[in-house]
Amino acid sequence: MSRRKGANAEREVAKLLCAWWQKLEPGVSFVKTPLSGGWSNAKVRGDLKASGDLMTSAKLFPFTVEVKRREGWASEKVKPGMLKASPIWGWWDQAKAQASEQDGIPLLIFRKSQEKWRVLLPATRRSVTAFGAGNCGILTRNSEEMVVLVSLDLLT
Repeated sequence: MSRRKGANAEREVAKLLCAWWQKLEPGVSFVKTPLSGGWSNAKVRGDLKASGDLMTSAKLFPFTVEVKRREGWASEKVKPGMLKASPIWGWWDQAKAQASEQDGIPLLIFRKSQEKWRVLLPATRRSVTAFGAGNCGILTRNSEEMVVLVSLDLLT
């Protein structure tokens, strides 16, 4: 059940990202990475740009995408100063490791059932400006700053 739920989540996010990114690169596609998590080694994954959960034909897409649709975490705590003991940090570490394999920017997209998708990405002036300061919050862990978007709907 959870494997199917994860695969469905990856396909759902691929459609959302495709709709968003096509405004910049018409005709691109986003797909679930075949054998996600099952590639032989980091070099192969990095060379094929298959380190994350999604692959794309977009030439300008700088992100490595990790998708999580999980229960058991408190969505009301996804705001500045509230993520001390959360599984989200483990997901973020996984996203960063995968992004480093292919020299990408980590992009964690996550949600619980019946909730909107949320996005976690490195905090830069550009990322805050792109999404609007009122739509996101800055989280800090070990002096690393990340931006949390309230909803993936902001991208479409």
